[in-house]
Amino acid sequence: MDEFSIISGRNAIEEAIERHHSIEKIFLARSVKGPFEKYLRQTSKERNIPMSYVEKVKLDRMSRSNHQGVIAFVTPIQYYTYNALIPHLFERIGNPLVILLDGVTDVRNIGAIARSAEILGASAMILPTERSALINEFAIKSSAGALMSLPLCRTHSLLNAIDYLIESGFEVIALEGYATKNITEFRNSEGPLAVIVGDEEKGIRKPILLKCHESYSIPQVGNTESLNVSVATGIALYQLLITRNNQLK
Repeated sequence: MDEFSIISGRNAIEEAIERHHSIEKIFLARSVKGPFEKYLRQTSKERNIPMSYVEKVKLDRMSRSNHQGVIAFVTPIQYYTYNALIPHLFERIGNPLVILLDGVTDVRNIGAIARSAEILGASAMILPTERSALINEFAIKSSAGALMSLPLCRTHSLLNAIDYLIESGFEVIALEGYATKNITEFRNSEGPLAVIVGDEEKGIRKPILLKCHESYSIPQVGNTESLNVSVATGIALYQLLITRNNQLK
C-alpha cells in the first residue's frame, strides 16, 4: 500500500486490524456501543492506534459510504513500539538519539522536524497518540520523505516512554524556550540521548519536564518572541551533532 486511504465499515476495519495494516487513526461514532466499541477501544490501546469518538455527522462528511459508524485512515508509514525498537537501535547504532514530540499538532512542523532529525543523525521519533497531528501526505511532503525512512513510534503515554528510556540508560533533555542553560552548554553526549520538544504556545507539559535530566534553550540575540518549533529543533540537533562528533574524536 503506497497511498493514504480511507476505509469504512466494521468488517473492513476489523480485517485491517487483524491483518496488521498500519492505521493512522480510527474515528468512531459516539452512538456505537457494545462488543464492537469495546473491541476497538481495547485493540487501539494495545496497538497504540489513536481513536476519537465523534458525532455521526462528521463521519457522513468524511465518507459517503455505509460506514456503520466507523472510519479509519490507513497509512503507508510503519509504526513501531518503543520497547521493541530501542533494543534494536542499541544493537545497530550503539548510542542512539531519539526525538520525542509533546503536543506538536501542526502536520508541517512534524514533517520539518522529521526532515531535520533524519538529516542530523536522529535514530527514531516517538509521538503520542493524543495531542499530535495526523501523519498525512502534507506531513510527508514537508519531511521531504524523511517520515518514510525515520523509524516512528507511537505511545499512549510519553511518561511511560521516558521512564523506559531512562531505565535503558538514556539521558533525557528538554528543549525549552525559558531554560537558563542553552544548547551550546550540553556536554555529556557519549551515551544514548533523548530530546523532547513541545508545542510552541504551551510548551512541554510540566510532568514531562520533571522527568528530564536537564532543559536547554536556543540562544537568541534578536527581538522576535520565539523560534518555530521545527526551526528550533533543527538548530538544537545541529549543535548536538557537533558536540557528539567532537566527543568521538
